[in-house]
Amino acid sequence: MEKNKTGKYLKYAIGEIVLVVIGILIALSINNWNEEKKLWKLERTYLLGILDDLKTDTTKINNVVIPYFLDDHKVNHRYLDSLDTHNLLTNESLVEKVIAPYSMSNSGLSFHPTYGTYNEIISQGNSGLIKDKELFNAIQELYEVDYKRNNEHSARRDKLTDNIRLKYAYEFKYLTKMQQVQNKQLLADLFLLLQTKRQYVRLVRRIENEIVAIIKKLEKQLTYND
Repeated sequence: MEKNKTGKYLKYAIGEIVLVVIGILIALSINNWNEEKKLWKLERTYLLGILDDLKTDTTKINNVVIPYFLDDHKVNHRYLDSLDTHNLLTNESLVEKVIAPYSMSNSGLSFHPTYGTYNEIISQGNSGLIKDKELFNAIQELYEVDYKRNNEHSARRDKLTDNIRLKYAYEFKYLTKMQQVQNKQLLADLFLLLQTKRQYVRLVRRIENEIVAIIKKLEKQLTYND
């Protein structure tokens, strides 16, 4: 103090503090940038995962569900829809096709959605990472509403099929197909089953349209983020 060096030391101390503060701010900025980059990468991983899952779902619908219905059930539809013409009751070859094992089968018809990536996002509480809220809302509605409706409809159809098998167990086991087709109640129940399957296919087609729309949005978003 006697040599009037207080001012110099004070300036030096302030300079040191400023440098330390600047260093801290730079470190925080780098850390924030790294964190944002990590979150961006995670968001992209989720979007790519959803995209891959939805493409898998479209493959399931187009290669399994729809072809099965069109190929194996069109005969049933054509003739059960025209029972009033009595063609079915007099044509044994048609009866063999209509009252066939696949009439009572749900194998291949149900669409089983792929939940992997979506469930991971929800279970880890990371839905907020998807910055495009309109896109995420569409994804959420697909999984929480459309896919849930699909699963419920599949369960109802399976239950109806099981009930018919149980109700007509004797007829299916001991009567000829021509005798079975004489049972108007059996025909009515089969018709109800086919109507239920028709409704299901319409539902699946609508779900497919929703999936395709979301896929386009995902691809656009991923291209934008590149």
